[in-house]
Amino acid sequence: EEIERKFENVPILADFTGGTKSMTAALVTAVLESDVINLVFVTGNRPDLVRVRDGTEHSAPAAVEAIRLERRMAPFLKAWGRFAYDEAHSGLAQIKSPNKPSLRTSLFFARDFSEAFAAWDRFDHTQAKNKFETYKPRVSQFWLDHYLFLKNLTEENDAVKKDLARIIDLHLNAQRRAKQGRYDDAVARTYRIIEWTA
Repeated sequence: EEIERKFENVPILADFTGGTKSMTAALVTAVLESDVINLVFVTGNRPDLVRVRDGTEHSAPAAVEAIRLERRMAPFLKAWGRFAYDEAHSGLAQIKSPNKPSLRTSLFFARDFSEAFAAWDRFDHTQAKNKFETYKPRVSQFWLDHYLFLKNLTEENDAVKKDLARIIDLHLNAQRRAKQGRYDDAVARTYRIIEWTA
């Protein structure tokens, strides 16, 4: 951190070639915590298990972007287990966009679906459906049931189908609130369901 502050625009490389296993492990672990430091190793023509042939050495970057992204995303994806979709979305939105397109897609997918489920959880079904629709190919592969249910929730032409979907949605929402320990919310939603069906 001191080096990053002192030399702002200078590339910082951490070379994990050589050294003991514990030194290497410590260096790699420390570097994974930083977006600024590049992890590299020395490679070259290696005809045996002893060493790289003199004169063929060159520095190569280690592929750590996927590991860094996975580590940064993990706590926010874990928030899904608590139905804390807003928390997941705001955390994922703070993560710097990776250079690799497939990693960028994974980050955007997780961020946007966190936002969609957060909207759904506060009964903003239209916003949730719109987010789902931006990922139509993936939705049809993984979350087709969710998407079809959202379509029923936003269906304007069939009031009965929409009302039934909204009652089921309210019931599922009450269950999520109960699992979170928010029993007052869960009871209020359940009361509303009883009132509605009556």
